[in-house]
Amino acid sequence: MAKIHIVLDIDNVLADRCTLINREFHFLRNGAVLSVNNHLYYIFPGIIPLLKRLYSYDNVEVSFFSSGTKVRDKELIKKLLILALGEGGYQLIKPTLIVRSKDDQTLISSRVKVKDLLKIVNVDDLPRTIFVDDEFCFEPQQAHNFLKSQKVSANAYSEDMGDDSSDYRWQRVNNAYYLAGRLIQLINFLSADPSNTVSNCLFPIQFNNDSSGGYLFNMHVYHDRAIYEYGLAMLQAIDPSLTLVSADFYRESIETIDFSTNLSPYLPRYYSSLEQGMSVDVSIEEFAEISLKNRRAYLSSIR
Repeated sequence: MAKIHIVLDIDNVLADRCTLINREFHFLRNGAVLSVNNHLYYIFPGIIPLLKRLYSYDNVEVSFFSSGTKVRDKELIKKLLILALGEGGYQLIKPTLIVRSKDDQTLISSRVKVKDLLKIVNVDDLPRTIFVDDEFCFEPQQAHNFLKSQKVSANAYSEDMGDDSSDYRWQRVNNAYYLAGRLIQLINFLSADPSNTVSNCLFPIQFNNDSSGGYLFNMHVYHDRAIYEYGLAMLQAIDPSLTLVSADFYRESIETIDFSTNLSPYLPRYYSSLEQGMSVDVSIEEFAEISLKNRRAYLSSIR
């Protein structure tokens, strides 16, 4: 079966650097918190199951193209993939894993750099390659490969965000499910017939003609709740506990925890990393004794 290539950006698509206080419990319970090069990164809810799903396809190859530093990118992707696939799964894909960074971008004018997919795939692979990014940083001739992600930040997760798909904050916090819906539909389409290409289906749903003869991105693609629900349903096969993020769901995840109790019911995904060979140097019970003041310092110490 012909290969399908998916190239993922990192920042504001998979993760956001942690700068906000009192967000960690939401991400510890529903995503992950990783420490890379002395910085914390929130992994958005749904991203780990999405990666598991993408790597479950025999005909899909996943690569990464970031605007970060190569050292940071490789370490972050390593830790993220170990969470998603386990140490054994990561070692299996490590020899062929491609991670490109800002030094690999192509300068096309004095001020503009782009991510050229030919740094990852061969030209013959382009018709079956999907590039996911929150910025319009594609090489101009590769516009038909582009799947526009929303720009997600930890700040979008709040108690006063809207609860329907017309609210931009709701769209952003559920971006992993939007991407899952679009990507799985595309994988199914491309897998159905080797003659199918991304240009047949991806560009037309995202761009409209403008009056000057060019194209405008159609922001209304993010309003279709059905695509989020489809993506969620596909990822629930990986993790049945997944749900769309809402203000109530977020509020419940950051409510005060009684630290005299065992934290394991509250942090299942985070502490599941213990089963995958990651080093955490205190037990759940010891973590429960750490004061609120010192909790973030502890998270920063995790390697």
